[in-house]
Amino acid sequence: MTDRVKQLKENYPPGTRLELLHMDDPFQPVPDGTKGTVKFVDDDGQLHMTWDNGRTLAVNTEVDTIRKLTMDEIAEEEIAKGHEVVNLGDDCQIVLPDEPVDCSSLGYFDELEEECWDLVKSYCSRLGIKMIPDEDGKPPISFDVAKSIQDNILGQLEEAGVEFRFDGQDEGFNIKM
Repeated sequence: MTDRVKQLKENYPPGTRLELLHMDDPFQPVPDGTKGTVKFVDDDGQLHMTWDNGRTLAVNTEVDTIRKLTMDEIAEEEIAKGHEVVNLGDDCQIVLPDEPVDCSSLGYFDELEEECWDLVKSYCSRLGIKMIPDEDGKPPISFDVAKSIQDNILGQLEEAGVEFRFDGQDEGFNIKM
């Protein structure tokens, strides 16, 4: 992979919202001003798109002109769709889901807690804190620490207005608010 393609993949990850300023296609270009979402960047450096008008023509960044939408423009799009956008803090905005988030499948140590524990291990590593391995040679998991981080994250989201539903969940999962 060339440095140019690597940079394009970093600058335009899937989900990036763009506006097409001009497409240099003599046959059937996407109209200037059309907005769309990046699906992926191929190894030739073309941005494969899902355009808001239904087209799927890729952008050739060597000849076509595009720009990323700003956070405010993306928020305006979501508001126009009838979604509520709230500030999570430090200019981080989230789109509130239309329905309560179903958390009934969360167990005592679910995938979210595993990701929280990976974060703890990363912090320890970066700070030079050694974790003592268990008999398997791996750092033991502190369920209490991972659960506390998860509860804090879910609590922050709930304070921002996200609603959670915990119908029929394991007794081991209790969100602390």
